[in-house]
Amino acid sequence: MMSSTTGSNSTSTNLVQRRTSSRQRMGGNSNIYWSEINFPSVPWDRHVNDIEHGRLAKCTKRILGATEDEIAKLPISYLAKAISKVAVTSKPKEQQERLLMDYARALLARNVDLSDCALFWRPRSALSVAAYYGYPKLLKLLLDANCFASYSELLSTVENGQHECLTILLEQRKEHLQMVLHEQEFSEEMKTLELAIHRKDLVIIQILRDLGQARISDRAYDHAAAKLPANLQKLYPTNQNVLAWSKQLHWSFPTSDRQMINYIWYLIAPNSGIAAEVWLNIFSFMGRGWWVDVLISAKRKEWGADVTEMNIIPSGAGND
Repeated sequence: MMSSTTGSNSTSTNLVQRRTSSRQRMGGNSNIYWSEINFPSVPWDRHVNDIEHGRLAKCTKRILGATEDEIAKLPISYLAKAISKVAVTSKPKEQQERLLMDYARALLARNVDLSDCALFWRPRSALSVAAYYGYPKLLKLLLDANCFASYSELLSTVENGQHECLTILLEQRKEHLQMVLHEQEFSEEMKTLELAIHRKDLVIIQILRDLGQARISDRAYDHAAAKLPANLQKLYPTNQNVLAWSKQLHWSFPTSDRQMINYIWYLIAPNSGIAAEVWLNIFSFMGRGWWVDVLISAKRKEWGADVTEMNIIPSGAGND
């Protein structure tokens, strides 16, 4: 609870006003603040204080022992905050996760929504924070409770190199997250694959590639071109030239390059009188970044979107 120096009236006013975080007072992100929802009225003021100090066993007991009226006054679950606080304690990781699991189960038993967010550098859901700190059992529990997984959760696992959590996300929300990864190709956000390349995290790159069907976007190529060859050489040690196109490396070429190759393969090659094997050999002379996005954008309507979305690799091969 915030302390007051001007009496009870001042205290009640402070409870509902926005309070700047230490990061803001020190000149950080001006959009980051503690929301008034973090300072609820009695009896949950003590609950927030216990969360802040990592006293999660007390919080779990309080949730289970609260009346229905008291639960109705609980503003949010505070699970995201609880994860962030417990994660930095000195308790063993296994014990941390057990405490968090008990708290999450207590919230579910009382029908409390687990989808609230905590403010870090950006708003993060409980699922995102669990993924960032690497709590796989808690992550599965939240996914089973139908917590929503999207770009933020994927990025959190990549940011902190949480291989197991990334695998769980992509296995349990495969269809949706594959769509999210595909949409990243055409956005200006930091891409999960781009970040993995910068981090030189080969395991993350492989998981995104194999389970997420992630492919290099034009933006990712532009921002990570210098580090990409070294990563590819480690992923494909028997490949003598990772800079040139091959079926194996098709996914690692930027979007514009892949679309142009697809256009040639589907609309030109079949009527050219040249054998398919010869065309594949011709493609092998192509380097990354030969075609810029402006060219593809200008021709996309003329070719038809279906063509540029296709790939010359059979869909079951895992090398699209």
